[in-house]
Amino acid sequence: MNFSEGEIQELIRKAQQKDQGSFSQIYNLFFERIYKFIFFRTKQKEEAEDLTSLVFLKVWQNLDKYKFQKEAKFSTWLFQIARFTLIDYYRRQKPQISLDQIQELRGVNIIEAGAQIDEIKRHILLLPEKYQAVVNLRYFEDLSHKQIAKVMGKTSAGVRVMLHRALKKLSNLIQNYEEQES
Repeated sequence: MNFSEGEIQELIRKAQQKDQGSFSQIYNLFFERIYKFIFFRTKQKEEAEDLTSLVFLKVWQNLDKYKFQKEAKFSTWLFQIARFTLIDYYRRQKPQISLDQIQELRGVNIIEAGAQIDEIKRHILLLPEKYQAVVNLRYFEDLSHKQIAKVMGKTSAGVRVMLHRALKKLSNLIQNYEEQES
């Protein structure tokens, strides 16, 4: 189910007029990406499902406030809502990390680092939260630096610096782990 940005905008226009069928298509189109984004951060299936539902409830309630912009896709706005929902979640409680549950993510594109994807995911979890977010948005969600900047409230240059630092830190974590294993 691949939609062009124009087709997505048409669905949004209809959904803004409270067309539930169009919103349902938007939901189906973006659910998996938002779920993976949230699951990667919470590491808890039930929490990720609940938070993803909450994100789409917020989207439905605020869709009339969404304004089309040439420089930002709808998904950027959607990920902003997901990110703010996660921030609220973190304020309420400290999440538990479950490495077994992270393996439920399938078909995720991630950087090639010469190590197993599961190892990379485990090392990503050791990064500070802001670095986890930027790596996830860039390599798991394939957002551009500009889109990530909008989601995180940073400049594109700031995102590039943060991503560089995150990858350097990730590389060091992997290298230290490999040295310990040798």
